[in-house]
Amino acid sequence: MPILERENTYMDKYSNSYKTATNEDYPLLCKAMDGLRHFILNGDYSFCRLPNGDTGIKCQVKVNAGTNSCSGLLLAEPIIIGLKDGDINCIKPYVFPDRTNFPYDNFPHINPAINNMPKTLCLTRESMEDWYAEKTFEDMFHLIQDWFNDAENDNLIKAKDGDKYETFTPQNVSGFLRISPYLEFHLHEADHSGTIFFDVQTVPLNDQKPEDDPHFGAIGFISSNFTKNALGMMLFRDNKTIERRWFSNYPHNVGELLRFIKSKGFIVEDKLKGIISEHPNITSLYFLFSFLRPIQVVGKATNVDFLCFATKREDFFNENLDAKINEIALYDQLTPKFANFLSGTKDSICSKRILLLGCGAIGSKLAYHFVRDGLTEITICDNDIILPHNLCRHALTNARIFESKVNAVKKDLSTVYELENIKTINKDILEWLPNEDLTKYDLIIDATASVSVLRLLDSKAENYSIPIVHFALSDAGEVGLAYIRRSHSARLSDYYWEIVRQSLNSYADAEDLKDWIKQEQKFNYELIRVGEGCHSNTMILSDDTISTHTGIASNIIRNMFEGGGSKNEIYLSFTNKEYIGQVFTQRIEMPDYIGIHCENSDWIVRIPTPLLNRIYTDVRKAGNKETGGYLMGCVEEKHKVIYVLYTFIPEGSSKKRTNLTLSKTGWKQKCESVVEKSSNTLSYIGDWHSHPKGSLLMSERDNQTNAEIIRNEISSKFGICIIANKANVAAYILTDK
Repeated sequence: MPILERENTYMDKYSNSYKTATNEDYPLLCKAMDGLRHFILNGDYSFCRLPNGDTGIKCQVKVNAGTNSCSGLLLAEPIIIGLKDGDINCIKPYVFPDRTNFPYDNFPHINPAINNMPKTLCLTRESMEDWYAEKTFEDMFHLIQDWFNDAENDNLIKAKDGDKYETFTPQNVSGFLRISPYLEFHLHEADHSGTIFFDVQTVPLNDQKPEDDPHFGAIGFISSNFTKNALGMMLFRDNKTIERRWFSNYPHNVGELLRFIKSKGFIVEDKLKGIISEHPNITSLYFLFSFLRPIQVVGKATNVDFLCFATKREDFFNENLDAKINEIALYDQLTPKFANFLSGTKDSICSKRILLLGCGAIGSKLAYHFVRDGLTEITICDNDIILPHNLCRHALTNARIFESKVNAVKKDLSTVYELENIKTINKDILEWLPNEDLTKYDLIIDATASVSVLRLLDSKAENYSIPIVHFALSDAGEVGLAYIRRSHSARLSDYYWEIVRQSLNSYADAEDLKDWIKQEQKFNYELIRVGEGCHSNTMILSDDTISTHTGIASNIIRNMFEGGGSKNEIYLSFTNKEYIGQVFTQRIEMPDYIGIHCENSDWIVRIPTPLLNRIYTDVRKAGNKETGGYLMGCVEEKHKVIYVLYTFIPEGSSKKRTNLTLSKTGWKQKCESVVEKSSNTLSYIGDWHSHPKGSLLMSERDNQTNAEIIRNEISSKFGICIIANKANVAAYILTDK
């Protein structure tokens, strides 16, 4: 459009029919407008009374000429700013073009007309009330000018900034239709215009539904067997027809609907009459028009946009042109793929197969998080039932009392959307898991808080690299623990001891670890009796606390699937009752733990690789001299495992070619310090020393020294001696026998 043409006098104004008002009526408003004259053409403005009783400010906003010759905008656009009671501090000012031929169809971000007022400009993505609560009247003029400049330059949708295409704006909705997203899928492949028929069931949504309006609530199904009381038709065009415009005037009657179908190039297939004649139960017709947009549509996973109208069967076939039709608002039926999109979860993880062990308060909430993120390939194992006290923290409700937890959770999750992939195992985990093939899962989650299950997973998954997450609450719910095992280089039973080891460090976060370990040793859970027998005790713990921790755990798990690293990890989430709402999550990288079989017994020594590497480094630095140090750790007698977690060499130790004498100076104080820092979880368990010539066999002198150690120094019945050279170590169990 040449600039000269764009300067032509515009057609009729809306304000021509509005009552004028004098400047004297608005002294404060005049003062404000006088300071804003630079925004408007010639600085001219005047006032009028709007049909809804509000005050209108008439002026012309300058538009920066751009490259969009088809915009239809003038170089100075007449507008009206609406203010309640003429107050620039009103809650919600609004703006609309002051010409009846304004090209609404060319632009997104147009609000529908309300109460016989013109369509207004959508100036901000947030609510105007919230925006204006923090902004000034001058800020709004900047916003108006920005809108017109963006419109002129085809930049109202900022695709380069990640903007999506705005969907059609509802104008006079009198019904709702929930449709399956699957209706959209083939449209990108269509090389012709056509129609897809689908079944529609109309349902009342509330008691206020008008008796003569059958379209108030409806659900669309893909079907070729039309058994419901309404028939849906999705009308589509070929995939090369891209719709860039918006429609400001929707059809209101059958005649306008027929013209709309023809003008937009849609085809109503002849077999419609055949379907209608074969199914006399059909009383209503739903016309669902699909449009391909240039880019992805707001709120959708595709670039398909829809308009929908409903009419009575007889009105359409009898061509009752003046018969009213209903505008139908559309809502996508939730599917796992659509949930994936809405939750911001990557498509690639939708098909991940999850084994969830435990369906209590933690497990049930995790299952709901997963399903709502679009992860539905879930197998849940638990043999418990829902009891009344469970409802305090469980995801289920009273409607599921005395039902199997796994079956009840599956039923409830299937109300979110149809689920076929959730499997339930109503069996004791300890009996079922040993015979289960774990290779068919992509992730195993232990939400049982059971030490026996954790130990079973350790032995069962020892030879697998399947990721495992152990999640539990500790310290009366104030701490959430997530053990992330991505490879079998670490056992789940190692993770607690790594936290203890980390607590010995001097960095600031180690203090939180010390505090937690101290609380854990106290075991100060407040238990209450909820049934017969000691096993029926439960702890006092709020639902919101569990939800906080499970939300964090779910996020961690999702990140695992989305490529969040390859390391074994520990996450501790700390809540703080003193500072309400404060949650701190600490991540610890879990090192590999090496299992060393003792040379003289069936015991195993487990030692973290950083500590083992330190031993090798000390050996290499000592060269031809013996070196060594005291060892701190713990003894798990039942499992015949000794954890070596700390070593130190006291000052004054004598290193010679043939022997090592560890100084006793200050060693007891050092040991006591480690015991205190670890809240009495670690103790002195033995020594290590090197053999510079390479032999890992115990000498007679080693035997004598170790016998003295186990008799006089070690509080446990068992101790350890480690002999090292530059590349290898050997371990020997020490006993009081």
